[in-house]
Amino acid sequence: MERLEAALKQLESAHSKLTEHEPISALAQHLRDTQKTLDLGEDDELPVLPKKPGIYYFEAKFKFFTGAELGEFGERWGKIRAKAHDGKIPRYYPSRMKHHLAALAAGQPIPFYLGKRESIADRIKNHVESLLESETYALKLRARPHLIRDVEITYSYQSFEAPLTSYFGVGLIESELRKILNPILGKQ
Repeated sequence: MERLEAALKQLESAHSKLTEHEPISALAQHLRDTQKTLDLGEDDELPVLPKKPGIYYFEAKFKFFTGAELGEFGERWGKIRAKAHDGKIPRYYPSRMKHHLAALAAGQPIPFYLGKRESIADRIKNHVESLLESETYALKLRARPHLIRDVEITYSYQSFEAPLTSYFGVGLIESELRKILNPILGKQ
């Protein structure tokens, strides 16, 4: 029992280090600064991405500028508690819109989706290429061209050199990033 308690105390220290505001803010800025265009045409190849654990982040630049228009986009995408697709697509959360109204009005990209995965490459591929019928919980971007044809979607990521036994720490990092970025899609 003492060994377990000692290990838990070590986890407390690790938790504190993984959730410190300054490095999390720096990571959020890095994710914003390193955005790359995501080509979503049927024949476009996905970029070569790391098969390592990490965080990935999507931003969206819309052709409209108002909260009302973003709300309409959210309605078409699918809001929280919506029944479409049996919950296999990350939902739009209208309450997060307020964090991004100034950027939207200025024609700047806004946080779209944030996630973590043991293999960044596999997960981004899921978000882009999964079919609507797929049981995979994903954005399914190419399967929804009617919704994203006027949206410029970009992505970035940060992979970590960490053993998979430490992967739970990536979840802590993602949780703290959500508080800063407030993406309009996905679970909180």
